[in-house]
Amino acid sequence: MSSKIALFGNVNTEEILARKLREEKGVHVSGYLLFPNQAFADACNSTTLITPEYIRSELVDNLRRERHDVLHVGPTFAALAVTEILKSAGFPFVGPTRSHLEFELDKTLIQKVFAELSSILPQRFTLHRYDESEVRSIIGALHGKYVAKFVKGYGERYGGSETGRVRFSGETIEDDELPIFIKNSIEVGGAVVIEERVQGDEFSANYLVDAKGNLCRLGENICFKRRNDGDTGPICDGTGSISFENSLPFLTPKDIQFVEDRVVKPFHEYVSRVTGEPLVSMLNLDLMKRRDGSIVLFEVNCREAGGHTMANILSGIETPVSELLLHAQRNELNRITPVFSKGVSIVVSAFPSYFPEG
Repeated sequence: MSSKIALFGNVNTEEILARKLREEKGVHVSGYLLFPNQAFADACNSTTLITPEYIRSELVDNLRRERHDVLHVGPTFAALAVTEILKSAGFPFVGPTRSHLEFELDKTLIQKVFAELSSILPQRFTLHRYDESEVRSIIGALHGKYVAKFVKGYGERYGGSETGRVRFSGETIEDDELPIFIKNSIEVGGAVVIEERVQGDEFSANYLVDAKGNLCRLGENICFKRRNDGDTGPICDGTGSISFENSLPFLTPKDIQFVEDRVVKPFHEYVSRVTGEPLVSMLNLDLMKRRDGSIVLFEVNCREAGGHTMANILSGIETPVSELLLHAQRNELNRITPVFSKGVSIVVSAFPSYFPEG
């Protein structure tokens, strides 16, 4: 089946997705880039560089002329830039709206989604003002092992990778740095989150969801993100990742069913209901299997995964990804089940010599 797919974005995830789609017979990939990325452009059949002016004045006419079968909106910045225009013009698309993204960008909102299922989340405290004694009490209650989360607007106070908004005690933040981190988060985003640092096996789970609440499991992997090098190394968001037949040996079928029934479905229902906009998108979940065997949720990202995870997941899917995206956009994910290959996917990072951090 031939199909024409538009990809909005231009991080390495789009390059990986474009290359996977180009392997499929009859698929034409149109890349819509918000800034130049030659690697992504080379992976597409055709590309268009879209400026804010182009988005306002030309994008809709271009899309009506090109008549794509699927519009896929990738990373956060792309969704913020184009989804309102796509909605206004009546185009269906796979990707989060601005309202959906709030549940990723605001670290306090996950608590509201799972307010009645608090055991799914780690022990967490949300502070709206800085009180030294209160902070000391919280750190004591967590036995000095905590995760500090900058609620939103991280870039207004810190440079570098956005992953720095989540910091781990004794690893990427020390106790003497915590007060200024808390104050900055409260000043910019109105709150800060301090969370229990859970012990166990970290993993991510990845799904496609459609407007009717149908879901399609894409698989699980481990992505190694923390470097223990003072956060100064050249690798921004990860050092590598791994997946075994699009899953992991320590996850059981019962674990996967738990994630679907207790996390993915409730999250999709809540976000769609509260925003008034049915969520049609990829979802990337950050989770851990505790040492006692229970599953704990850290975050849900309402869009595609990063490059490492996407490379793991896509390399293990035998079903044409173009068909998965088409079924998602048509709200027919209940009609298709992906087939996974038998094998292990290992992804590593390599950066050219001109990368800014050396």
